[in-house]
Amino acid sequence: MVSAGINYRETYFEFPELTKLQGEPTAESLYKLRNELKANAQAVTSSLSDGTHGHLALVLSATQYALLTDQPFVRPVHPGELVIATSASNAIATVIKGAHDEKVRLFREVQGVEKALIQQIVQAIAAPYLSSIRDRTSNSLRGTVHEILEHLQEVYGRVSPQMLEDRDNELRGMVYNTQLPIDVVFNAVEDYVDFADLANQPLTTSQTIAKAYVILNKTRRFKNDITAWNRRSEDEKTWEGFKTHFRRAHQDFRETTDVTLEDSELQRSNANLVQQVVNGMQQAMAAETETDANAARLLQEANQLLNSKIQEMQQSMNLLQTQVANQGSGGNQQGFQGQNQQYGNFQQGRGYQGRGYQGRGYQGRNYQGRGHDGGRSTGVTRQRNTSIYCWTHGGCGHTSATCLSKQNGHKDTATFSNKMGGSTNNCQM
Repeated sequence: MVSAGINYRETYFEFPELTKLQGEPTAESLYKLRNELKANAQAVTSSLSDGTHGHLALVLSATQYALLTDQPFVRPVHPGELVIATSASNAIATVIKGAHDEKVRLFREVQGVEKALIQQIVQAIAAPYLSSIRDRTSNSLRGTVHEILEHLQEVYGRVSPQMLEDRDNELRGMVYNTQLPIDVVFNAVEDYVDFADLANQPLTTSQTIAKAYVILNKTRRFKNDITAWNRRSEDEKTWEGFKTHFRRAHQDFRETTDVTLEDSELQRSNANLVQQVVNGMQQAMAAETETDANAARLLQEANQLLNSKIQEMQQSMNLLQTQVANQGSGGNQQGFQGQNQQYGNFQQGRGYQGRGYQGRGYQGRNYQGRGHDGGRSTGVTRQRNTSIYCWTHGGCGHTSATCLSKQNGHKDTATFSNKMGGSTNNCQM
């Protein structure tokens, strides 16, 4: 008896409702849609091919499906009407009818699963993006599930070389945690294979195996099993054979290795390494702090020395100003020669070159004796210029505004005519 009217979506599908695509399909959204369709197709069992992949062949290309098994999935065709020769015995007629019924069942099963998958595509993708493959006579989508997906991928979801390169880099950087099922690795590799197929750069079986081989080899957990795999003949090195071999190897590893204890030791080792790094950083920071402290101390000493020299210079300038102001109007006073009272250049921080700091050269001006009128003293008596007044020093050789040693309350605008409470020294007319 041929079964009919099965609701595959509600009865078998892992994703009864596919993730709806928002707007125009993209490479990423179509990739997710395709994976959900794959899960649904495989969930419906089938006696076709090797009987272990359900109806997955409806979604995959022949190349992709060949990675899973060397037994192809042959789509059944309708056997036509049942014909039994009149000369056939009842037993023979029963056998012929049973075979015919099975062929019809397989045909209807594949048709039913594929129609359910196509119906899901229609519900997940907005109508405008499917209009080009919709048959105007039957108002249904043309082609198989795989052909429909190929069309969408070609028009809306092309995978660029850069996108594939990014995926490849992610796979290369994968680090497998042996506490997880080893199929985590296999699934990651198969996802990449699917993406490469979408980019029209399908991988061979050898290339697919090489991707997983590199990830597992990095763990250093399967050395003997890798050696055993390498010694197999080439016809035995299939993708399914690889997965079976290392599933068993992973199980053996879990049974013979205390992963928890091993990981604890690894964590302790990592903790010690981290502590060593922290200690090293602290020592470096302490040394840097000490160096910075030395530099700060040297800078402070240089500044103190500079301030001391500036004070000495100001005192000498005040003395010079007083001597000029006290010159008699007709007296002969030998000029105050800069040769004897010359202040050489003083460079801040000389001898104090701390790390990262070098005193900026501060050169004191050479102060030579000048007459009260600003001219260089040559021994010629000059009359005091009473129009020059300083609030702090009284009548002198500079104004209040240009005074370099101002007392508290100093007024820059004070003059002879308006002393503003300033000094009356040398102010007699």
